[in-house]
Amino acid sequence: AATAEIESEMMGPSEAVVVNDNDGMPSSALNDEKIKNNKDDGDWSVLIQTTQWKGLAACQIGTSFGYAAKIGSIPILATDVLPGGAAGAGLLLSAAGLSGILGASLGGVLTDRFTAKFTAIIAGIVSATGLFLMPFVLSLSSTTSSVDGGGDTTTMMISSIPFMSGEIGIDGITFAMLVIVWSLGASAQSPALIAIAQQLAPPGREATALALPRAAGDATYIFAPFLLGLVTDSTLTAPGAECAVAGVCVLTGVVALAILGGNTMNDDDAVATVPTEQQQQPQ
Repeated sequence: AATAEIESEMMGPSEAVVVNDNDGMPSSALNDEKIKNNKDDGDWSVLIQTTQWKGLAACQIGTSFGYAAKIGSIPILATDVLPGGAAGAGLLLSAAGLSGILGASLGGVLTDRFTAKFTAIIAGIVSATGLFLMPFVLSLSSTTSSVDGGGDTTTMMISSIPFMSGEIGIDGITFAMLVIVWSLGASAQSPALIAIAQQLAPPGREATALALPRAAGDATYIFAPFLLGLVTDSTLTAPGAECAVAGVCVLTGVVALAILGGNTMNDDDAVATVPTEQQQQPQ
């Protein structure tokens, strides 16, 4: 076993240098050499080979499907079920943005109180549920009309909101609530995913590593809107089906994170990553 020789005859205790018997290198130089040799650990091609980063990237891809539905599908659906047309859809998206502020704050608190992985999974399930239920609530108006014999008694008149005067049915109310639920879950998941990436990032390559899940999510926007559009065109009799597909993608990403994510490092575990040579104290 290698032993440490402390040269302190010509120096005071504070100037003692720990020497490694294997190669004669001081511990500080040895640690610098290790960091230099592991510099490539932050490359995307290296990170994506690990199961934890695969799970994180998959979860980010699933989350991006939800945002693709927000961009391409939710505004169109909102114009059909909310009064005010485009103004009503814009007001709903503004409300979703406001709820996103609350969700991000909540996600940060939950991440600090519990764990980032736990928060990401719970928030992902919430957002996936909001998307998955949209086609079912959008079918409430036709179902109610057939039960009532053609007369829809579940509508209410809105006249106090500018640019949104008109009738809104139970389908519109429930749809708006689900959009808010999705926004809360998606925004709460964001700080948790960032925290996981920070915990997994190699020392000295944090910025490069954190860019990997972000790039995976951005790349999803290349094909996700088109795929959701194909689903919309093929399911014209079931409005909102593309949102359910997006919800399934979000849930799939959550499952991938739960299975492949492993146990992310807590703050208390950071000491374990310090090289043992630095932890040795002169006796």
